[in-house]
Amino acid sequence: MTHDRSESEPRLPAGAEEALELLLPDADERRRTEAERVAGFLRLLQADASRAGERVSVDLTRARDDLARSGRERLEGALNDLCAHHLAALLDPDRFLHPGEASRPAAQAWRELESLREEYDGLAELPVPGEPVSAVAARLIESLARHAGEASAALWHARLVGALRGPRDGEAAFRELASAAGDAEV
Repeated sequence: MTHDRSESEPRLPAGAEEALELLLPDADERRRTEAERVAGFLRLLQADASRAGERVSVDLTRARDDLARSGRERLEGALNDLCAHHLAALLDPDRFLHPGEASRPAAQAWRELESLREEYDGLAELPVPGEPVSAVAARLIESLARHAGEASAALWHARLVGALRGPRDGEAAFRELASAAGDAEV
């Protein structure tokens, strides 16, 4: 499997790409890129510990930052997808409000969230049998606010208000959100 790579991406040592393909034969492009980043991080960590480590210490910091950013992006993506799925389940088909399309199925987004649980405290737990969809959606929005910031969660909260309390309260929540955004620009 050949893999196009931008010039800014570091190349893996000879044989590493083949090793990753053997270890992750069915990995999609996103998982493969993540594995390459981890391999690059480990290579830089090893180099940092060796005599030549001083030359790559700046790269090690950048690799750590890239790895952390990648984890945050995965977390935010999974939470956004789960919010979209749960709000879509709450909405009547005749409602104008639409939460948008998730980029992956709900089960895959939950697996992604579970894979990040050790790195991030306070993530929404899997739904328990019989738990209302609205309660799960609220927990997901709380997790998004905690880890991605209130601004990221505010739109989902306004959508949840519209889904639970109807168009009038939903419109008020969206107006409040727009007003807060306008105040932030000033």
